Amino acid sequence: YLILKDERRVRLRAVEIDKLGESIKEVMRLNGLIIDENPVLPEYEEDALDFLTEGETVTHRGKAWHTISSNGVWKPGYLYITNKRLCWWYNFEKRLAFEVPTEKILGSAIEVRNLSPVLKRKKVFDVIYEASAERKVASFSGEEMYEWERALARIISFRERIEACPQCGERANVLELLEKGCTNCGWVSPRLKKKLAQVALSAK
Repeated sequence: YLILKDERRVRLRAVEIDKLGESIKEVMRLNGLIIDENPVLPEYEEDALDFLTEGETVTHRGKAWHTISSNGVWKPGYLYITNKRLCWWYNFEKRLAFEVPTEKILGSAIEVRNLSPVLKRKKVFDVIYEASAERKVASFSGEEMYEWERALARIISFRERIEACPQCGERANVLELLEKGCTNCGWVSPRLKKKLAQVALSAK
């Protein structure tokens, strides 16, 4: 296992795993990096990633608390941003307890609130999103809430950008151009070409 700075644990497999481990340690030592020889293993979240769909990849992840019922009780879990959605994995029940497509996210805000009589003055990350023609709010709390706010702000900004088609110059939404191509001239982005090639291979 590799223990990363954000306390995630990554599992590697190799025929000569001991040699791989020693090689990684040696490279770190040569670069002047100190390695913890007796780390405390964080909770491994491999099962949580079972929720990913075909072609979906995680871009941001971290521990976060979330209220999953009307009684206002906060529960521990993992918050994820993928290339398709924002979602929260509930540790205790080992299930995805919240998800919203990123295109439905309207904005976010951070404020300090009391989560309970014991948990006071905690940073709360509110995500405003659209569901069934209504605006709703999902709240999360954790250590890296400002990073999450910046990540969603970048997604929203990118989604709203307008650019010219490289082939015909027709102006369109950046994500529309990248994911669907140009409706005016039929130009296809390298990203879309790759995706279509993968679909064609998997169909054979």
